[in-house]
Amino acid sequence: MNSALRLLRPIARVRWRGDSRAWTRTRDARVGITRTYAEIAVPAAELRFGQPLHETHPHLLKAGEVTPGITALEYHQRRAALAKELPPNSVAILAANDLKYASGAVFYKFHQDPDFLYLTGFKEQDALAIIEKHEDGDHTFHLYVRPKDPKVEAWEGPRSGVEAAEDVFNADVSGSIDDLPRLLPEIVNRVQNIYTDLPQNRVSKNLISRYLAGAEPSRTGGIYSVFRESPASIKSLRPLVNELRLIKSDTEIKNMRHAGQHSGRAITDAMRQTFTTEKDLDSFLDYWFKQDSCDGPAYVPVVAGGINANTIHYVSNDMQLNPNHLVLVDAGAQYGGYVTDITRTWPVSDAIQTLFPHHVGHYVGLDVHDSPGLSRSRLFEKNMCVTVEPGVYVPDDERWPKWARGIGIRIEDSVCIDDTSPFVLTTEAVKEVVDIEALRGSETKI
Repeated sequence: MNSALRLLRPIARVRWRGDSRAWTRTRDARVGITRTYAEIAVPAAELRFGQPLHETHPHLLKAGEVTPGITALEYHQRRAALAKELPPNSVAILAANDLKYASGAVFYKFHQDPDFLYLTGFKEQDALAIIEKHEDGDHTFHLYVRPKDPKVEAWEGPRSGVEAAEDVFNADVSGSIDDLPRLLPEIVNRVQNIYTDLPQNRVSKNLISRYLAGAEPSRTGGIYSVFRESPASIKSLRPLVNELRLIKSDTEIKNMRHAGQHSGRAITDAMRQTFTTEKDLDSFLDYWFKQDSCDGPAYVPVVAGGINANTIHYVSNDMQLNPNHLVLVDAGAQYGGYVTDITRTWPVSDAIQTLFPHHVGHYVGLDVHDSPGLSRSRLFEKNMCVTVEPGVYVPDDERWPKWARGIGIRIEDSVCIDDTSPFVLTTEAVKEVVDIEALRGSETKI
């Protein structure tokens, strides 16, 4: 372990490197864990991790934060909340996403699995998290990651490594992903229940599967065989995590508000401009969404001029904008992994008509469509966050008046439920008629 990582160890941390069954520290003792550091005696430039941290990116994160706005303590509390829902002698197993390739060696920008990120704060690929609940009600957090490898890191960028899994991400037990074929069977064979959503009917290209299978990804086996041979009952983890993610913490809402505020300002600024193509408007928003510490677009934006707005998820964004048409923009920024979802419609130049909308919406948080599978008919609770997105889409056919054909309109905001009134996260994007007319100039009448 290098000296920099030693200095990053929390001062008041109890450490254990042996069999997790011998872990005796109580849950109450761990609740107080936060990242409290000794003084760092090495330049920040010499610190190398697989994601931004306060020590390397003080302009992005505050001391104690693992990801922007979210502390190590909050991540621990999330794991404790999940462990509380597990029966004794159970494990919850989550895998990080793998790197996706467009073709050959051309890869897409990595995006972490939202459930994995929610419980760990770890943003690298090829990792496995295990939350093990013991007979006495205590739990152990295992985190298996890619080890440091200077040769590979020279090409692919830094890795946090095994030591940082404990020192930074507060794992009780850490190890190399390479050791999973030996360690995982021992863990799953000593429990009664396995909660996981790892795919069991397909072969993944993920390195986790390759490590566990000890073979090429075209062969069967690996993690699927480990689960199949275990005496434990296998159950879906997602419903439990969905319930945890449904109610947002104050820090989560603060992150979403930052994303919503920045997104709203971007869209309002776009309304002031004149664009001749969908691509120009798309590029303008993309530039905006990468400013003010935001991570970039939260999702592939919809920039739909005229009849293109009738395609709900139109993302080609490659047509010219007709001055006599409307343009529908469904776009938002991401901050600290959290997203907001906004839709606005305005005239490309000075032509617009009023239509009457219907109402739809969905949960929003780490995902644009957050907590998938939860019923939309449940009663609102404080700190639930949803979208409110009325819209109307008129087909271009003889059933409709000529003046209405091909019009598509949606107005969408991200909203959190408060005690007395809704808290709109995306209020900076104007939507009132008078405001849009003012932005577009005196000739525009709605």
